[in-house]
Amino acid sequence: MTLGEKIRNYRTKLNLTQKDLADQLNVTSQAVSRWEQDIVEPSVDTLKRMSEIFKVSLDEILSNPFAPKVSEPLPNPSPITIQQANQGSFDNRRTIGVCEQCNKPILEGDPIHRHSFRTGRTPHSKVLCGPCEQKRIANYNAEKLRVTKQKRFWGLFWGLLFSVPFAYFSFQGLFSGELNMDSFWVGLGLAYLIFSMFFTYIMDNNFIRDFFWEITSWGFVRLPGVIFSFDIDGLIFLITAKIALFFIGIGISIFAGAIALLISIGLSGFVLPFALFNAFTNPDKTQL
Repeated sequence: MTLGEKIRNYRTKLNLTQKDLADQLNVTSQAVSRWEQDIVEPSVDTLKRMSEIFKVSLDEILSNPFAPKVSEPLPNPSPITIQQANQGSFDNRRTIGVCEQCNKPILEGDPIHRHSFRTGRTPHSKVLCGPCEQKRIANYNAEKLRVTKQKRFWGLFWGLLFSVPFAYFSFQGLFSGELNMDSFWVGLGLAYLIFSMFFTYIMDNNFIRDFFWEITSWGFVRLPGVIFSFDIDGLIFLITAKIALFFIGIGISIFAGAIALLISIGLSGFVLPFALFNAFTNPDKTQL
């Protein structure tokens, strides 16, 4: 029985799939398949881990009933040679996985990375080699920087668009004598809070956006059902009740949204300095 046949035999006895065994060994299912087909052999460390999973000794996995005994001389022994390449020694390391990005084998001793991500609500994972992982991180950081610059532009644009009129009328009223100092500072405060709300919400490098929608979601309540009799009067009552409940639901949602907006505007004034700092110096905080 070959080593690959033994691995398949022990795996099936434990009712493990190739993916189950691969996850426990932190390799790909393709690597397990190549082992079981005797295309490549697992490393010694991997075999030790297999012996723990299969609950057998390492000698039992490696033993070969057809191998000659130690006392018997091997037929026609040949010297062991080390193959040399033009640029160095031949790399005879075992394959421990296959990169799912570039399809290159990952050799024993090379870094192996398991990247987890989601497509919608479905979780996925991908095994990557060292260069592909570095390329993924570089692309991710570049995308973060691009999104940060884009959100920063629109946050400043919309924030200034809606806050500048309040600041303008505050200064105009102060210089014309129509506003006293208290009203002037109230106008400037409103301009600052409006700018803060637009900028922090658009940048999404803080908790304001999530906080706003969390409070607003409280208004989306499920209203009770309607009991009615199955006749003309009952159907009219049902339609009237449904219309009334519909507008009541809208009213509750608007009320919750208004409360969320007021609280978020107040909090955004304190969050704005941190949002501005992250917008210009820390793109990792921006949500993609």
